[in-house]
Amino acid sequence: MKILHKSIAKDGEGRVKLIATDAEDLWHLYNLIDVGNFVKATTIRKVQRETDTGSSESERLKIVLTIEVAEVDFDSQGLQLRIKGRNVVENSYVKVGAFHTIEVELHRSFELTKSKWDVIDLDRLTAASEPTAGADVAAVIMQEGLANVCVLSNSLSRAIKDKLKLDELKVVILASPGYVKDEFFKFMNAEAVRTDEKSMIKIKPKCILAHSSSGHKHALHEVLANPALQSRLADTKAAAEVKALETFFDILKSQPDRACYGPPHVLYAADLGAIQTLLISDSLFRNADVPTREKYVGVVDVTRSTGGPSYLNGVWFLVAAQPPSAFDRIRALVYVTKLVRHENVHPRLPLRLFLL
Repeated sequence: MKILHKSIAKDGEGRVKLIATDAEDLWHLYNLIDVGNFVKATTIRKVQRETDTGSSESERLKIVLTIEVAEVDFDSQGLQLRIKGRNVVENSYVKVGAFHTIEVELHRSFELTKSKWDVIDLDRLTAASEPTAGADVAAVIMQEGLANVCVLSNSLSRAIKDKLKLDELKVVILASPGYVKDEFFKFMNAEAVRTDEKSMIKIKPKCILAHSSSGHKHALHEVLANPALQSRLADTKAAAEVKALETFFDILKSQPDRACYGPPHVLYAADLGAIQTLLISDSLFRNADVPTREKYVGVVDVTRSTGGPSYLNGVWFLVAAQPPSAFDRIRALVYVTKLVRHENVHPRLPLRLFLL
């Protein structure tokens, strides 16, 4: 994602001019654009014109519209983002209040205005515009005829070599069934020497060869969960989220009164300032009800203000051989859960999963 212009006041009100450059950006925009926001973009509109003979004819014109967002729809298969709303700036062809649907296209700029850009919005904007910022682990999950290349950060993965800062990587994971990874490792080293690619030569000692059940993206989770890799990944950001989830289930088993799950208990723990570690599905921030969204944003703010980590996705985004799937994004963590600082924060209830 490219940010062409950003103007956000101290109170959070402002606008940003953006260009989506790949499919992952469309997913970010789907989570960034909320009902009540304003989108200004060039779009196609069918208009009726009266001819000299008195008859009417339709014509498709390219015009600039500003709409107040009423609905956002993301087609993960067709990779299309449609924004429906009412026109708020009258022009020669579209009256104020008329409905129109703007389709966000790759490599075409548009402007997004919000009455308040909260911390979740700003984090997502940064993650989309600086995709490899802070990433310190890369992984190649492969099999014969297939490879998924990922760079892992707190929120996403990308398979773009020219944006990858090789000198900042601490670990490069090569995983596959059988000996595919070994053959690739030999080939990579030989090519690095042949082409005198110094950046590739330097990462050789950072490479870890691991077993995976397949070369598909879902196999990355089993690779990262392998205890044999934990010591090498211990000081990386990629391991932190896996460890946080494991810790939650350990505490749920051994000290159940210190584990909260589900919005009511999580919000209660936040009110007490008792949150130590937060894992929260980003789907919760798509709530059209502003007060409800603000509650969840507040939970994140409280956690960060007390020095606790917050993981806003609960799953790494893998984008490589196949287009992104909205369902993949929230499949691994579909409930809000919490590790709390104090015991006996809430009465115990049966464990529930919230498909939010």
